[in-house]
Amino acid sequence: MNDGYRVGDASRAADYGLEALQRWLNNAAIMYQTHRTLMWARRPDEAAGLIRQYEELFDPDPMMRARQACMEGRVQDVLDILANQREQGDSNGNIVWLMLLLLDDKQAAEAIPRHYESEESPQALLGWLGYHKFDPSPFPSLMAILERENVDRPPPVELPYTCPPLP
Repeated sequence: MNDGYRVGDASRAADYGLEALQRWLNNAAIMYQTHRTLMWARRPDEAAGLIRQYEELFDPDPMMRARQACMEGRVQDVLDILANQREQGDSNGNIVWLMLLLLDDKQAAEAIPRHYESEESPQALLGWLGYHKFDPSPFPSLMAILERENVDRPPPVELPYTCPPLP
């Protein structure tokens, strides 16, 4: 399911996640991944129900809430969630990066991994390649590795649940 939305039928992958939740009712990771897959499948009503179920068992997850808010057109909610993450001094730059992508602010999103750009230790950016929505082209040290290793990476994938533009 975690990769199914990337390479196959997102709706089928979401169905698989929902089936897995029948066996693993209290598994936060499966709930999180299923929610994301439901977003890719453009099934926001089911995803909203899953968030409610998740929050009955666990603390609210800012990324799940932000994805859901974007899908429902609630841009201000995403801005509030992002501000809260920044206020808390969230050390997980990936979450802020993902939220900036949700808001379609690619310039601000690119600045997050920018501090990992280094010719001395280019491998610091390699982890970002796990995101199929990550664009390595603005990072010369990373591009040098990809070229040296003959990696033909496809273009970054656009999120199907980004927020509508701000008025």
